[in-house]
Amino acid sequence: IMADPVPPVSLPGREYLELFNRTTLPVDIRKWSLLVDDQNYIMPSFTIEPQSYLILCAATDTTTFSKFGRAVGMKSFPVLSDNGRTLVLSDSLGNMIHGVAYSPQWYGSNLKSDGGWSLEMIDTDFPFFAEGNWEASTASAGGSPGRVNSSGRSNPDNYFYGLDNVFPV
Repeated sequence: IMADPVPPVSLPGREYLELFNRTTLPVDIRKWSLLVDDQNYIMPSFTIEPQSYLILCAATDTTTFSKFGRAVGMKSFPVLSDNGRTLVLSDSLGNMIHGVAYSPQWYGSNLKSDGGWSLEMIDTDFPFFAEGNWEASTASAGGSPGRVNSSGRSNPDNYFYGLDNVFPV
């Protein structure tokens, strides 16, 4: 999540989101939606190959971000607030794929929270381990769009202890 790109470190001073397909199958995001707070944005037609990254940005920034990896521009790209936002990705049937309510406190650094650094997921094997699984990029450019996160490492969610009860209908 590049929510505060200015002042830029070495990346373009533009907002972007990065998606990672951690499955073994291609994923078609056509007609998927991105809900940002109360605004719904329809995703462009694109297939993300297995274990691959996609940079989502404004349509006018597609060429700029294409040099970093596969980039797809959205005609209407959401404003990613420096103060945090709730992002929810849903498939074409409305099933939630992922969601995160990011916060500027996740940067873990006053310097990096002032702009130019992306928030990166530490361990993609635990995508719903929200706050404890995100930090400011450690890449010298301020982020690592289109490739493995510079902050990537093992960071298992040891706080979820499982279900206590299940009651069938």
